[in-house]
Amino acid sequence: MLYLIMLLFVSVGFAEEVPTVSLSISKTVRQENKVVISSENFKNSINETFASSGIDIQRNTIHPNISVKGATFQQSSVFIDGVKVDDPQTAHNNLNIPVASEDIERIELLSDRGYAGAVNIITKQPENKISENFSFGDFNTKNGNVSVSHRWEKFANRLSFEKKVSDGFTFDTDYDITNFSNRFEWNFSELKTGFSFGYLKKDFGARGFYADFPSYEWTKTYLSKIDLNFEQSGFLIKPEFQWKQSNDEFKLDVRKPGGPDNKHKTDVFTTQVNISKNNFSFVPIITTEKIESSNLGNHQRDVQDIYAGYNYDFTQNFNSTYGIRYNGFSNDSFILPYFSSSYNFAENAKLHFLFRKSARQLSFTELYYNDIANLGSSNLKYEKATLYETGMEYSFLSLNLFLRDEKDIIDWIKRNKTDTQWRATNIGSVRFYGYEFGGKKTFYKFKTTIKYSYTESPEVADFISKYALRYAQHLLTGEISYPIIWNIEHSINGLYKKRVSGEEYFVLDTELARKFSFGECYIGVDNLLDKNYIEIPFVPMPPRIVRVGIKLTF
Repeated sequence: MLYLIMLLFVSVGFAEEVPTVSLSISKTVRQENKVVISSENFKNSINETFASSGIDIQRNTIHPNISVKGATFQQSSVFIDGVKVDDPQTAHNNLNIPVASEDIERIELLSDRGYAGAVNIITKQPENKISENFSFGDFNTKNGNVSVSHRWEKFANRLSFEKKVSDGFTFDTDYDITNFSNRFEWNFSELKTGFSFGYLKKDFGARGFYADFPSYEWTKTYLSKIDLNFEQSGFLIKPEFQWKQSNDEFKLDVRKPGGPDNKHKTDVFTTQVNISKNNFSFVPIITTEKIESSNLGNHQRDVQDIYAGYNYDFTQNFNSTYGIRYNGFSNDSFILPYFSSSYNFAENAKLHFLFRKSARQLSFTELYYNDIANLGSSNLKYEKATLYETGMEYSFLSLNLFLRDEKDIIDWIKRNKTDTQWRATNIGSVRFYGYEFGGKKTFYKFKTTIKYSYTESPEVADFISKYALRYAQHLLTGEISYPIIWNIEHSINGLYKKRVSGEEYFVLDTELARKFSFGECYIGVDNLLDKNYIEIPFVPMPPRIVRVGIKLTF
């Protein structure tokens, strides 16, 4: 294994233009406290893009958890176009988002949002374009995506449809996914308006996802948003009104007769107003969360998130942002300070620093869930954290250091191996720290990328941790791509991961693609070495899969 890792990464010791705040991502641009993954680095899906970009993807790429800097999936938030779409039932559903892959302009990795960090998916503006992408692979895997957009003088619209199906590589790993989205925009004088609607239906085998059972899950997600954008008396004002509904049905053991064991429906209504003038910004966000559940009961709560900030430029090369955030939860509230600064001390050289405090609202699952394998607790305390980050970008290299002190951290634990239930528990105060390094270099005709992150915690547990203390201690990704002949390009992607709990693996993916004037055709192999590995206990990851496809753009 060590030889293969060295073979893949030996040529990646050089790097170019990879500024990093919270993650080292290739071909990115640093803007304030975010790192941007550009569309040219996208893979077959959002989830695969995250996995190849140094983000810890847990479970699988069909219904995954994401982890930022050693945080749990519950502590890592998801935004679409700057508006949070986290699922209050459980963050297991955070990436159930009705946005087709073709509709994504870029993905931002944010250090200053969410509890420990966040991803912000920025969608494309409608343009005069038709795109199609079709692929076929082992285990009767079929993917199709069609997107049609057009822009008139004052109007624009984008319509996209995506379908993914597979028989699965083993029992209870099949899936059937339907994704539809539409974006309409209207420019009227000084007022810009937009309306978005999306629908996502996912039926999938959930073998071992929540406990050691052959399970199945059926989800439906609706997402609708109206946004306005105008200027009044020098103020830039952008009100946004969003509704998200999630329907989740789950059967713990498909071997038993009958329908789903649990049925959940959540509705989230979000009103967000971005107000800015000169260096000042003010963003009040009011959210109402409702759930109707056969297991969790019926609940409703309001969440207030209000931010005020001021950016000051000391010199052309040195600036700072001072902010304060108010979080109002069901029965508690928090005042959370924020400070960030950056200094360009030389050409292509920059230092940055970030300090902030955060708190997290509890999920309904953590509070109320109860079955034979998992037990929530209504006595849980809110998680709180203090975050520090500092780093440097110099020419083609970047380095980022982070420290996160957490209080009342929540984990699902077992006291010993004979326990039958995972129990949601405040396990106390835990410190996480580490560093991230990234680089990219093109030499001759070879494009090479490397990203590495190291996370550590001094915490020694006297219990079995399901999430919080199973972070990826070592996470290394790399890519090599180069042209061959006849406009054919060959690429190899490698991922090495070792969790603090001991599990480790190294996988390779490879692809051949031939570009032509209106698209490309490709053949790829995922898990080239056919490795057997897991991300969390009881959940096997896919074996070697061969796929072929074609992308068309008109």
